[in-house]
Amino acid sequence: KGDPVAWLEAGETVGELSVLDPSPASAWVVAAAPSRLLAVDEGTFWRVVDASHEFAVNLLLLLAQRLRANNSTVTHNLRLSREYKQHAMLDALTGLYNRRWLDEALPRFASRYTRSKKPLSLLMVDIDFFKRVNDTHGHPAGDQVLRTVAQTLRDNLRPSDLAARFGGEEFTVILPDTTGTFARVVAERVRAAVASAPMLSDAGETLPSVTISIGGAVLGGDDTCGALLAAADAALYESKHGGRDRVTF
Repeated sequence: KGDPVAWLEAGETVGELSVLDPSPASAWVVAAAPSRLLAVDEGTFWRVVDASHEFAVNLLLLLAQRLRANNSTVTHNLRLSREYKQHAMLDALTGLYNRRWLDEALPRFASRYTRSKKPLSLLMVDIDFFKRVNDTHGHPAGDQVLRTVAQTLRDNLRPSDLAARFGGEEFTVILPDTTGTFARVVAERVRAAVASAPMLSDAGETLPSVTISIGGAVLGGDDTCGALLAAADAALYESKHGGRDRVTF
C-alpha cells in the first residue's frame, strides 16, 4: 500500500514507539522475502525492561536515534516548505517578486509606516508600447525584454527597495524610508537606465530599445495600501497619456 517508509535488515527492530504511544499504527511490517520474525508482546517487553539494565539502555539508545531521525526529517521538511513558499512568491520569468507577494507585503508596509510616521513611496512602472514588441518580434523577444527591464530595475535600486512584477508588462517598486523627492530621483534613474539598456534576443540579436513610464505616490497619514496603489496608478496613467517615457508624481 504505497511506497515503504523504511527497510529493515536482519537483526533490526521496529515498533518500540508503539509501546509508549497507544495511537493506531501508522505503518505495517511486510516481508519482501521468507523471514523469521520474533514478536514480543507488550507485557513481555516491559518485564524484560525491568529485568535487564542492558536491554533498557539499548531501548533508550534506539528511541534517541528515532527522535534524532524525526528531528532531521522535520528540519528538512521545514526547509523545503520555506523554499516552496519562496518560489511561490517569485515570478518565474523575471525572478522578481510576483503579484501574490505584493498583495501580502504591501498592506504590511502601509500599516507599519503609517504607525511609525516614516516616509514610504511606491512606483508603478509600465513598458511603453510593449504589445508592439510582441507583435513585431514575437513573444520570446517580449519575454527577453521583460527580463532585461527586471534586471535593470534590480541594478538601479537600493538593497532595501523591493520590486515586483505587477502583471503583464507592469512592475511595482516599494521604496521604504523614502520621501517623494528622493523617490522621484530613483524613478528618473530607473527610467534613464531602461532607455539606455541594450535589448538582445535569446539568439543574441539586437532588439529595439524600450522606454518606461512611471507613476509615483507617497503614503499619506491616513492612506491605506489600496489608496497608495491607486495614487501611483493614477500618476502612471498621467505619464502614459502625457507622452510616455516620463515620471509623474
